[in-house]
Amino acid sequence: EHPDYMPPGVAATVDQRAGERAGRIWRVRRPDLAVSPWAPPATAAAAVALLADRNGWRRDTAQRLLVEGRFPAEQAVRALLDAPSSAPIARVHALRVLDGLSRLTIPDLELATASDGAGLREEGLRLAREAEGIAFEASADLASARQALCDRVAAPSVDHPDGSVRLAALLALAGSAAEPATTALAVAAASPHLDDWTARAILSAAPGRAGLLLAVIAEQSVAGAASPLPAEPARMMLVTQLATTATADATGADLDTLLALLATRADAGQVDWFDVAALYGVAARRPVAALRDRDAATVESIVARAQALAADAPTSADVRLLAIRFLALAAVDESTPGIASRAALVALAASREPDAVQREAVRGIVTCGAPQALDELLRVAADLEPGVRSAAVAAMLDRPAAIPPLLAALDAGSIPSGAVPLERRKPLLESPDMAIRETALRLWGDAAMNLAPEELSALTTAVRRGGDQPRGREVFARHCANCHRTAAPGTEPIGQVVGPDLAEAADRSIERLLLDVVEPNRAVEGRYEATVVVTDEGVVLEGILAANTPDSIVLIRPGGERTQLPRERIESVRGTGRSLMPEGFGRAIPAADFADLLAFLRQGRVIGPPP
Repeated sequence: EHPDYMPPGVAATVDQRAGERAGRIWRVRRPDLAVSPWAPPATAAAAVALLADRNGWRRDTAQRLLVEGRFPAEQAVRALLDAPSSAPIARVHALRVLDGLSRLTIPDLELATASDGAGLREEGLRLAREAEGIAFEASADLASARQALCDRVAAPSVDHPDGSVRLAALLALAGSAAEPATTALAVAAASPHLDDWTARAILSAAPGRAGLLLAVIAEQSVAGAASPLPAEPARMMLVTQLATTATADATGADLDTLLALLATRADAGQVDWFDVAALYGVAARRPVAALRDRDAATVESIVARAQALAADAPTSADVRLLAIRFLALAAVDESTPGIASRAALVALAASREPDAVQREAVRGIVTCGAPQALDELLRVAADLEPGVRSAAVAAMLDRPAAIPPLLAALDAGSIPSGAVPLERRKPLLESPDMAIRETALRLWGDAAMNLAPEELSALTTAVRRGGDQPRGREVFARHCANCHRTAAPGTEPIGQVVGPDLAEAADRSIERLLLDVVEPNRAVEGRYEATVVVTDEGVVLEGILAANTPDSIVLIRPGGERTQLPRERIESVRGTGRSLMPEGFGRAIPAADFADLLAFLRQGRVIGPPP
């Protein structure tokens, strides 16, 4: 690692020139395998034989020599590929050699993609999709010939037990609009082998046929089907994203097909998780109120089913969370279903439900933004479990419209002021809105100031008396782990990688370590500067800018949450020039907790009196 990117405490202790005159080539091998002698192949037969060697570097070397034409061995390589008794890895290399020589034939690929060996089948599908070394007929349209080949050889593999094979097959079909490709995609969508990767591959080929694919999944998800599809996360994600894709069809045909399907299922009394997932996907692009204007009976039956699923404890957590997210979109208007959806969310937030359910309900209430729902959430906030209450506060701080009622509840004492973490107070104390700023100053004004010199000296003295490492780990978990990661020797790492990793904190002097904690803005490294993003909906997000591209940005927020925002959704991006770590930490915890914390960060090294 370059010294410029090392933590200061590490860079100062590492000799960057150590070993510069010594070689660093190591041989790594299993101790139970004897060393086999190596000599470069001198003949075509020797090179072909090396394609089956157990050493990967030797196989790659033989493949390179054959592709470079060192030995004329096409016939021997094809014989190796054609022999089912050959080592599976040798057949994969043989296929690659033929591709590198531009001597790959359609029968070669048909043989590979029908193989029982998953590795050879996957490689054949990949080469069929790339089609760089295939000898097509001179008169053929290359794009059409390539896609026809993919349609033919990929379709039998979309339901293969091996995930890599399924993925390669679906990617090979992604560019095809032909009927065989649609049929194969439908088989994959309803397959019991579906996983996240294959679901995403199906989505890459979904435009123009999302409605048809959803119809196949719906048919298999009916309770009375021969083998009803389970409501697994990958399948729910696929249904939701296919429905969103259907709304993007310029002709409107996909969306019409889907809405007609949902109406048919509602009339037949078959509404279930599939319908909730599908309408949730549509509602990402079309307001629920507009969908209700189009077909009130169907939408209201799906909303009612979502309410029932969300409240049903025996239902899987994934289905309940999906239902809650949909209810948040349905709760934005003053219709009867909208009011009922808000009531359902508030009931879930205030009840003794699993933590994930309560947190999702809280986020849903804040997202819908209805003043009545926010008031009801604030009314019950004092009775929420601490983790759920923290989630409620964090969600409200992200929504400008929710900040005034939240501050009013804090000011009235119905929610403890400590519920707002230190790192979220600074923007409120510096808010351009005078009412917000004045309330924040009443709540945290004193705690926001840095320590006076005599206070810092007294804290340093208290820390030098020593602390307790195990208690320090608990202090770290409460106050620091949201943004920092570290570990004591022999223990599991604790915390999130948002700010600097504190593993090297043990190398810092007590004075510097203490100053870094109580005055985080004294020196801020550029890569850890806090960035504030305002979205087109007025949502204010603060975090570390992890990626910045022409299409999107990625923020890492306290808690390790990565938020990706498309550029078209961003109103403004502003660097703050300060650390994401809050000021006022020196007043936030007792001196004894500080001593314990630094004992933990110092990893058992003696602190002692000043030198």
